[in-house]
Amino acid sequence: MSTAAGGAEEEERRREGGGLMSEIVFMGSGSSSGNPNLRCVMDPASKCPVCTHAMANSDSKNRRGNPSLLIRHRGAGRLTTILIDVGKTFKQSAVRWFSKYNVEQVDAIVLTHEHADAVLGLDDVRELQKIPADWRTAIDALPAMPVKLSAQCLAYIKNAFPYLVSKPNEGAGQVKRLVSQIDFQVIDALQDFTLGELTIKALPLQHGSDCICLGFAFGERERVVYLSDLSAVLPETMEELGRRHIHILVLDSLLSDKDQTTHIGLPSAVDLAKKLRPSRTLLVGMSHSFGEHDVMNQVSLSRARARSLSVNISLSRSLSFSFSLSFSSRACARSLSHTYTLTFTHTLTHSLTLILIPTLTRMLSLPPASLSLSHSGIGI
Repeated sequence: MSTAAGGAEEEERRREGGGLMSEIVFMGSGSSSGNPNLRCVMDPASKCPVCTHAMANSDSKNRRGNPSLLIRHRGAGRLTTILIDVGKTFKQSAVRWFSKYNVEQVDAIVLTHEHADAVLGLDDVRELQKIPADWRTAIDALPAMPVKLSAQCLAYIKNAFPYLVSKPNEGAGQVKRLVSQIDFQVIDALQDFTLGELTIKALPLQHGSDCICLGFAFGERERVVYLSDLSAVLPETMEELGRRHIHILVLDSLLSDKDQTTHIGLPSAVDLAKKLRPSRTLLVGMSHSFGEHDVMNQVSLSRARARSLSVNISLSRSLSFSFSLSFSSRACARSLSHTYTLTFTHTLTHSLTLILIPTLTRMLSLPPASLSLSHSGIGI
């Protein structure tokens, strides 16, 4: 594993590891409302420990944006940077984490579904695009950002953002405006699609009775499965998930004690992780009522161990993950700007679990799979 800040030292480690490094970065890991919650912000008598800590500390583990994942895939040819979801807190998260991880471009966007916490940042995509000074005459010739999404999601966007989908004929009295240049590309459930040199499979999930959301699986040597919004896993997706071992499983978990009509909670997340037996599981989508990060990390660990899993909460920061790295048998950890990451070579065994928190990096010998809360700004 490495942070996104490469350099000669990182290149040497990549050569030692026998492969190019790729990373994933959690741009946000909270609920649709995010943390802190405005009800707690406006209530001077609020006793909510999550929001109190988040308001008092701008770098708090409890400060969480909408779920979003940044994938940085280094193929044989070049680096491809992909964003999964651009929700209400997208710009805020990008300002917070892009500079820390040296993100200089975004090549494509993939959307899970049409809700506000996944798509309302589409208008800000124009700030990801290089706009010439004479844009009024050149904007129609600019490369459009590829955005992969379901037909259901596109139908919503046509109503919510009509100016992003089709540009009106400009005649007398019409003013040309600078808007995101987007190439919407519809994908089907269980379809494989390729961005750069990374192949991604779309996984249909139930997200309440009225919504099919997409999860995604990617990575050849190490498989990452991202399931950020679900109330149930459809049979065809469960069958697909069972075809290969999962190295990192990212799971929805809105509440700590129960499911909700549109999201699973911690008990169901632990049960799903038990069925799928990934090497490591990270939770996203936690509401402020889920509980304070460090406290719930220990609660999750206890629950998972009771089910023969190892569990800890990951934070709302970015995790840089190398899914193309070959492993041998040594490990080292180092910190950058209060964010801890691991660089290591190690023969992958299910008895090794890595737990990352912003104040401590630990390696524990635990039973086969690990589960933890994610937090914005952690890189794997």
